[in-house]
Amino acid sequence: MHSYLRRCAVVSGIVLSLNALNASAEQASAATAIQASIAAVDRDITSAAGESAQYSGGLIKSLIEARLAVLRQTRAMLDQRAKVTDMNVTIRYTADGKPFVLPATAKDELAQVETELAILAAKIVAADVEAARYTGGMVQAMSLSSVATLRQTQAMLEQKRLSLRFGLPQFVGFTNVSLTPAVTPPPTSMPTRRSGDRDWEIVSVDSKVTESNSTWWKYAWKLTLHNSGSVARIFNATIEFQDKDGFIIDTSRSEPIVLQPNAEDTATGYALIRTPGANNVSRTVAKVSVGR
Repeated sequence: MHSYLRRCAVVSGIVLSLNALNASAEQASAATAIQASIAAVDRDITSAAGESAQYSGGLIKSLIEARLAVLRQTRAMLDQRAKVTDMNVTIRYTADGKPFVLPATAKDELAQVETELAILAAKIVAADVEAARYTGGMVQAMSLSSVATLRQTQAMLEQKRLSLRFGLPQFVGFTNVSLTPAVTPPPTSMPTRRSGDRDWEIVSVDSKVTESNSTWWKYAWKLTLHNSGSVARIFNATIEFQDKDGFIIDTSRSEPIVLQPNAEDTATGYALIRTPGANNVSRTVAKVSVGR
């Protein structure tokens, strides 16, 4: 009997040791991943700070500074997680008395965010190439502001990616959040019908808030165009998010929309609009031009 008990004790000790080794390996892997992410964010902060130093003011500097603020917040969140991992302690987040837990869809959301980041990275490369074509003037300024806007969006999405990966709290950022009763979603704009000899029309444009947190609201939009002409056309669209007085709060540009003769198609996209401006969006308007 004593021999049997000793054998059981030895086996139990081996199992506990293996469990401890596995836990230690997982912690080491997590710590390495967090440190690698911190190093990447630090590089982004250094790059953004260098860009900001090139400007004394204006829209582009404001966009870069907003991006820097997001990056520094992300850095602080990762640093806290790293310290918790190093000390092998458990940390629990609460807000308004409610514990924070990752949603059941976190894995799927992480994959979606990573896809959006890949698409955005390609857009940034294209926007950089476009901006490099100019040496000054209004066109270059607009191109550079587009690049700065895309990079700001990238920083926001990267923060969400890291939050999902490491279980960091973005309390209202992981789920579709219902707007408070005092705020209503922007109504659909009135379609613009054909006028004169124009052989195309805006059938409809619509948008809604699909996600929000304390920093930004994600407005998804869709635009339906109809080409009633006899030749294929390429359209470029800018979606304007306006307040109740018609002032533009933010914009989103579509990819080129190709329509064959007598065809109709719907383009989609989204804009991440920072608060508090996001709260004031009351209507969505599409400005469409025929491309060349």
